[in-house]
Amino acid sequence: MTSYLYPARFLCLQCRSSLHPPFAASSRASTTPRVGWRLQWNNQYSVGVKRPVKGRVFNSGVLKAIGCLKSPKWPIPQSQGRRSIRFKKLLYEYLSLISRDAAMHPARSTHEAASLMTRYSFTRTIELAHHLSTARKELKRDLLAHLGFKAKKWSTVYEALGRLADAAEAVKGASHHKHGVIEDRASSSGLSLDQLTDNDIPPHPQASQATRIIGLDRLDAITYRPLDRDYYMLLMGQIWTSLGSIILDAVDASPAESKLAMSIVYRILARLHHSGLVSERVYKYATPDIHQATYRPPGMHLLSSHIMDVLSDAAWLVHEAEVAAEAAAAGKEAPFIPAKIGIKELGHEIWLEFILWCCVEHGHINEGVWLTNQSIRKSWNFQSWTPLLRDEKSLRNTRIDRNITTWPSPDPAVIKPEPPNRAGAPSPFHGLGRRTISVEVATALLDNLPNLAHMGLGNGGTLANQLLRDISNLKFAIVPPTTSNSKFLPTTKRVNWFIARIMESGGLAPEADPQLFDGFLKLTPHVVPPWNNGMCTVEENSLGKLYPSQLYDETTAFTGFMAYNLNYHSSKGFCGTALRLFAMLQNVMDACKMQRVDEFFSSHVGNANAALSFQELDSFTSPGSLSSSNPHLSLVTIAHLFDLITTSRAFAFGEWLLLSNDVDGPTVPMSAYGNQALAPSLLRFAAATKNNPIGEAVIRELTEPVSVNTLRALLNYRIAMHHWDDAVPLLKYMRDHRLKSWSHNNIASIVAEIIRLDHSLSLRQSSDPTHTTAGDPETDLAEAKKILYRILFGEFDEIPWRTRSDSRFQANTLISFTRIFHHLSSPSLHEILDTVVEPEHAPMYRLPYIPSTAFNVILSAVAETKGSLAARNIYERFCVSHTSPEINRMVRGGITRFYTKATRDFRKGDPNFDAKYTRHLQEKLVFPNPNTVRILAQAAIQEYDDAVSEMKSKSTSEATTAHQSDDHSDHLPPIPIADKNHSISIQSPSPAPEPTFLPEERKMHAEGTLIFCAKRFEALNMNGAEIAHEVGQKIYTRYRKSKKERRERRRRLRVELRGNVSLKTALTTRVSNWVPRTKSEIAKMRIASEERRKSRRVKWEKAKGSRDPRTRKELKKSRQAERERRVWRVRERQRRRKEVEMKKGGEPLTKAEMRRFRRAKGRERREKREEEERDKESAKQVARQALARPIIFAQRHH
Repeated sequence: MTSYLYPARFLCLQCRSSLHPPFAASSRASTTPRVGWRLQWNNQYSVGVKRPVKGRVFNSGVLKAIGCLKSPKWPIPQSQGRRSIRFKKLLYEYLSLISRDAAMHPARSTHEAASLMTRYSFTRTIELAHHLSTARKELKRDLLAHLGFKAKKWSTVYEALGRLADAAEAVKGASHHKHGVIEDRASSSGLSLDQLTDNDIPPHPQASQATRIIGLDRLDAITYRPLDRDYYMLLMGQIWTSLGSIILDAVDASPAESKLAMSIVYRILARLHHSGLVSERVYKYATPDIHQATYRPPGMHLLSSHIMDVLSDAAWLVHEAEVAAEAAAAGKEAPFIPAKIGIKELGHEIWLEFILWCCVEHGHINEGVWLTNQSIRKSWNFQSWTPLLRDEKSLRNTRIDRNITTWPSPDPAVIKPEPPNRAGAPSPFHGLGRRTISVEVATALLDNLPNLAHMGLGNGGTLANQLLRDISNLKFAIVPPTTSNSKFLPTTKRVNWFIARIMESGGLAPEADPQLFDGFLKLTPHVVPPWNNGMCTVEENSLGKLYPSQLYDETTAFTGFMAYNLNYHSSKGFCGTALRLFAMLQNVMDACKMQRVDEFFSSHVGNANAALSFQELDSFTSPGSLSSSNPHLSLVTIAHLFDLITTSRAFAFGEWLLLSNDVDGPTVPMSAYGNQALAPSLLRFAAATKNNPIGEAVIRELTEPVSVNTLRALLNYRIAMHHWDDAVPLLKYMRDHRLKSWSHNNIASIVAEIIRLDHSLSLRQSSDPTHTTAGDPETDLAEAKKILYRILFGEFDEIPWRTRSDSRFQANTLISFTRIFHHLSSPSLHEILDTVVEPEHAPMYRLPYIPSTAFNVILSAVAETKGSLAARNIYERFCVSHTSPEINRMVRGGITRFYTKATRDFRKGDPNFDAKYTRHLQEKLVFPNPNTVRILAQAAIQEYDDAVSEMKSKSTSEATTAHQSDDHSDHLPPIPIADKNHSISIQSPSPAPEPTFLPEERKMHAEGTLIFCAKRFEALNMNGAEIAHEVGQKIYTRYRKSKKERRERRRRLRVELRGNVSLKTALTTRVSNWVPRTKSEIAKMRIASEERRKSRRVKWEKAKGSRDPRTRKELKKSRQAERERRVWRVRERQRRRKEVEMKKGGEPLTKAEMRRFRRAKGRERREKREEEERDKESAKQVARQALARPIIFAQRHH
């Protein structure tokens, strides 16, 4: 086959260049017929007729108005079959409306439809395109292809595609964007890219003499999005999708139906070529470089002449049929001699790949990906051109004759030609094979996917989760199948370049959404980095010795991404995903080490008898290279990981990181204990696990100077280990020698120890009040209370050596803690609060927030001692539960959407101000994180398991003791509650007994807490799999089911509210039929209404006399209650008036004294109310046990 340097064109008179790039500037001569040339054709493929474009119909204002119109919302049924019928019905309605408008504005010829399209028909065509796009998403198939092959409505299909092409030509002709990309601008100006960018800028800007463009004087008009471009992409995208779907379905259809469908495809493609809607770049080809990852194969370039022959033949057949019909209508003979031209038929594979390359060149990437996924579902194959390009000369010299059906194979075997069919027609040319297209077109689509990433602007772009889903479907183009048994493989250049494109696109923000970034890291197994002896710097001399393949293929970027994402997981508090990512990183490093071992020993296979020298062994492992099993992790990342492990109570994993006995050593070697980036986290871990050896080892490795952060962590460790003699000197040292003071975590640690010591002391007293030993909780509790006393009274506050903007920060911080102490059921803390008086009452919005790390320490102690229900009450009282506006605007991938015009209120000082959220912030003290919710979830799971096990053991014990006699029934002791968090019996002398519940009640409360935790995890952007791991799959499934049912109820309610069509219609009819009435009619209406009012009054009086006496009694009670409320209000006013009266000395009360007096009175009322509630709860417990005792006796007797 003779290949041309340029594609062939239609053999038409006065034919201009029909394959120019989209949105390129058209010359004046291209639309003006030459003098002396005569028009020959009068159909849609004629090019000599001047096409006036009515740009005033499609100016920017009109397009903007069309964009603001909302398409009617049609109710779509839930059933798949009914939805298909509904979509097809709507399609017929759209086409009928467009046809009606076309009949009102007839054109002289078919090609004038684009120029004579009205605004109404253009709007309906845009709605048609939206409708087809929605149908494709809902039905998972193209509606036009389904309509043609299933309903045999090919005329409707051709009409719809023609309307879409008319609108695309119209909006393209009216486009103000004369130039697209820089390449188009350079080609239209006749300059190269270097010449275009090498022009000097004039030193002084010259005033332009051009006329001022009307409509561009406002910033909104300049910066408004190009609606013509959006409409053009919508219309052309739907055309390419429908053509590709028709080609895919035509492969499985009968020959006759396939020929009919392909004829429509040929006509539409011929029209698109003629209108300039197909770029010339589709047919271009350049020999790829040896290190080039993506390239365009020469298939379309070599077949350009054959493609034009087929399309020209289709255009000529249409023209011939139209002229013959006109001649027959006029009673004349057709002016054509029937002739059949022998044109080599191209298979469906060629046309599908042509459609896909058009999608690549014109930016319809989502449509091309959708077509590729459809072909994969239909069992199409993909083959690379790389083996064929080894002999490019033979490809160029290949002639597609009657016997050639595929490209020549590199295999030396002889290609067997296919036998001709019975009709003697040659077999079609299938390119790479039947149902086979090139891998390169899938690679091109994959390479362009990052260009569509959503960047937060409106609804444009593809969301990150959908982007990763498309990449996963097309990753076979860059990740070839392998027979290796290894899960992870070395890096390759094709994967590296594609990953770099994704990172540069900006569609993923791992610092905001690290969970989705995990899916990005799992896309490819080619993540194993090259072996390097430590993190040494690269020398310039060594770079010259590297091969280009090493520079392109070998990289450690993936392990770096994993380490960074592990840091983000730890900072966000996502424990499960962090541990799984660490395991993945460890497996990658193990694969890297095994690869290094295999390379070392394979290099000595030829000399197996020779012994290895020390120099060779030293090159194999450098000194210190095996000091850590994972050298790619920085100490900061390990520190964040240990903080997450400590809060999540994954102590076994933390001990493995420190004390592993593997060959390559632990992840954290002993030499890293003294690093002060890691030492505070290790001290916190040792304090949580009460591991004295680890803590002392860290302290021994510390070197001076010691940072303040390390000193505060050391103070927490001393408090947790009850080393009170070392805690006070640390506080004094920070105050006197470091000019620093305590932190929030220090106060939280002391408070947590006081809560635990109170609980252990109450347990000891309830079990054996006379039992005392050396080092008992009383001594530790007294020491902890002394330190907390001294801190609250300001003894260890920071010395004011400099002027601070907020001089009362530490005092207000202590007030914030005391607000929390009031809600903790600890006798020691309440004893301390009775002696500590606030200097001045401060409202909540003036108090500083408490960090979540410090609050987690207190909440963990409450959950351990009082149970999840008490911890949940503390959480709901002090933690922020409303989602911030920034998180509400965040989409998958961590990208934050910009504010839209509808969401901004410019009547406010800040148009983005959220008053409800701000008011909620003023009432809370803590911003929770997933670690905070995880504390509640772990306590609730433990209570749930204990309740279930107790219920099982109780049922078993009742079954085993059923044979006992009833003689001992009157001497049974009180039933204790076998729960570690509520182990105080009802006979305990504790002044504040905790409420005890039955196992069924505790199980119900634990389930409610777990569902509450699932909601909070979801609000904190935790994915479903991680939530199920935290709260349990059973609870999470129940939560999802209830959420789905609630959403369904709301949907039904909205449907019912919108379904009162009859009432609305009746009201509209009454309003429309209303006419002015005369004075006499108005008087009669008034008399009738007065009579109706009197009759209703009589009926009401009769009903009032025969009322139920119980109702009267209730009315009497309500009146009595109202009188009592009035008396209480009067007494309350008198009491407040007495408070303002004179003192003994005759001086009025100040506001501070009044507040202090009211707080004291309020404290007394609260204590009295709590005492009454305790008495009521005790009475309920006695009654509950008295009620349960005969039931138990009856069960035992039975």
